[in-house]
Amino acid sequence: MGSVESAPGESTPGIGDRVSSLLPGLERWRDTKNMGHIRLRADVAAYREEFETLVARTNGDGTFWQRDVTDLLDEVDEALERGRVEDGWRHFHAAQRLETHGLEALDEAEGTNALEAQATAVREEALDTLGGWRKRAVEALLGQHSLDADVTGEDLRVAMTVLHEQYESVHLKQHYLQQQFTQLFQLGTVAGVVFIVCTLAPTFLGVEFFEPPFGVAATDTAAAATVTSPGFAVFVALAGMIGASLFGMRSLQKQTVSTKVAQRITGLGLTWARGLIGAISALVFYFFLQTPFTGDFGQLTPAVMIVVGFAAGYSERMVSRAVETVSGATTEPKES
Repeated sequence: MGSVESAPGESTPGIGDRVSSLLPGLERWRDTKNMGHIRLRADVAAYREEFETLVARTNGDGTFWQRDVTDLLDEVDEALERGRVEDGWRHFHAAQRLETHGLEALDEAEGTNALEAQATAVREEALDTLGGWRKRAVEALLGQHSLDADVTGEDLRVAMTVLHEQYESVHLKQHYLQQQFTQLFQLGTVAGVVFIVCTLAPTFLGVEFFEPPFGVAATDTAAAATVTSPGFAVFVALAGMIGASLFGMRSLQKQTVSTKVAQRITGLGLTWARGLIGAISALVFYFFLQTPFTGDFGQLTPAVMIVVGFAAGYSERMVSRAVETVSGATTEPKES
């Protein structure tokens, strides 16, 4: 059998192209396994059944709200297939708001109070969840002390919009915090791998530039020479980068998720900036310890300097205090 030839002007996809094409599929598969994806899919499946019952009770087959809600639910399914849970929730919330038109039709057809019941539930949920201007807006729309008797469907839809925007903002903030945590973990891992590679470079690669912090005893006369070499500064910078990554992950775990989302969402640039600041902080403290303000530098071992570099990257105040110490020592005392 002959080989398959590419059409004129077309190139045969290489291994890199094939791997790149697989990555989006792997990401979508990973997204379909998280709890947010599973919960939204289950909620939409149950909501479809309830909505079909509402359409049947109101004889609303073919009405504008029935078509719009159905289209939005289809958009939710498509977003879930792409792994876009945030988009899915936005479409689902919009479908819930348009459902209120069906509740109004149900009240007219059967004389029920479905719209009032929904407004009561939304009001209680909103007042328990919201704060600030959002809470005041819902109180003005649905009632401050109790549900207003003349609440309209439009009032309910606007109140639901305010509530849903709150949820979407929180979910967006959580998403980016989780993304930043993952990036910081990757940054720390890369810095750790580079640290190990630089340690093994003199032995296995024949690169004599690096001065690994291992194998030098505290009483070794070569300790000071090792610590002050340019090749050793690389390990100090990497230690500071690892410390900054761990501090960033720790601070993200303690950060409370509010509904106030910054206009400019932080991304990969901020993550690498943290690592760069940690490395620079470690180097600043590394050179600070070589100044006369710290006493005899020859007593410091490589292991101690690595720990100091890690602490400089981990602590946000360590370097600033060192700068203040140098600034205070070099500034002439004021006359009393």
